[in-house]
Amino acid sequence: MNFDSRWDTTMQIMENTLNDMQAFTGNSNFNITLVPFGDSINIGPSRANWLDSPAPADWTHCVNAREKHMGSL
Repeated sequence: MNFDSRWDTTMQIMENTLNDMQAFTGNSNFNITLVPFGDSINIGPSRANWLDSPAPADWTHCVNAREKHMGSL
C-alpha cells in the first residue's frame, strides 16, 4: 500500500486526539482500540498474555475477528 503523507498525518491526528482525551479526562490511564484494515492482526508475542491456554507451537501471533452474538434485541 502506498500511504504517501497520509500515515504521518494520521499519526499526528492520533497524537492530538490522545492528548485531547488526556486533557479532557485529567487521566493518562485509558484504553483505545485501533481497527485494522484487514480481518486479522498480528498482536506479536509480547501481547499474548491474555490467552486462556497456551498457543499452538506454529502460531504466527495473528488473531482473527470473532463474532459475538448478543441475542435478540
